[in-house]
Amino acid sequence: MSNQLAIFMDFENIALWAEQEFLDFELTPLMSYLQQRGSVAIMRAYGDWSRFSRYREDLMNNAVDLLQVFSVRAGKNRADIRMALDALEIAIQRHQIDTFVIISGDSDFGPLVTKLREYGKYTLGIGPRDVTHPLLVRACDEFVYIEAALGEFGVDDALSETAAADQEAARQLLLKALRVHEQRDDLPVLAAKLKQTMLLLEPTFNEVNIGHTQFKEWLERSTDLVTLYARENQIYVALPDFEPGPEWEARPWPSSSHANGQAIRTAPALASAAAAEPAVPVKLSLRQQYNQIFTRLKMTSVDFATRRDVLRDIYRELRERPGERTT
Repeated sequence: MSNQLAIFMDFENIALWAEQEFLDFELTPLMSYLQQRGSVAIMRAYGDWSRFSRYREDLMNNAVDLLQVFSVRAGKNRADIRMALDALEIAIQRHQIDTFVIISGDSDFGPLVTKLREYGKYTLGIGPRDVTHPLLVRACDEFVYIEAALGEFGVDDALSETAAADQEAARQLLLKALRVHEQRDDLPVLAAKLKQTMLLLEPTFNEVNIGHTQFKEWLERSTDLVTLYARENQIYVALPDFEPGPEWEARPWPSSSHANGQAIRTAPALASAAAAEPAVPVKLSLRQQYNQIFTRLKMTSVDFATRRDVLRDIYRELRERPGERTT
């Protein structure tokens, strides 16, 4: 039986962040990601819908219940109290719901997440990378950056120092988790069990955050660090220097990164196979479209934040003076 999810979204927090970042906030990619995690039993978004009416149709098309929370004054978010009370009520009354998804970057939800974990619930946090408070991240069993779930990583992000640092941190975490299992004499370890260990060591780890849709896919791209084996159609992982017994030697993981029936530690075949596949048209996000436009205008030396500010100024000028020629 699949996990049952209850999703609670602090919509004001997320929508204001998206507008400040000049992002095209579409809910469908986020919902598609969450539906891969299990059966969605409850989806609620909290906010003052008189301020965010343009998002209503997208939310309702994704079967999200809209909870009205009136703002006392501009900039004051009252949704957190209502959202926390509802989440605790569901945790107490609906025992079959085992996973609670909190979508916000507000540290005020840290105590809520802690209480949900006391009730034995698995907590998945989702929030913006730059504004989510570390206390909320650490409180969750697992945390996914919303940019990754929305597919808002553009060309600049893929080449940025932050992305490279995240990749290296994930690789070091993988090795650290494997050494934990090595000390327990538990190698090769089932991939799902290995991921649980990684999350215990670092809640922010998620393959989505480093550009992969599945943990298995990331492992297959990391065979310079690990050796993969198969048993009963499941992946098992070991360190490169692991000396397998007879029951493992004949069970290499059947992917293109293996040759002659033996596991190997590099994956050039994966890269060449991917390069040979025909390109599939992909709908670019607004952020990625801006990246391409400015690249064609020879403005690649300007970082994305600067370009975003320029676009924001243009947008503000056009909104204030519609129909006029501006310079």
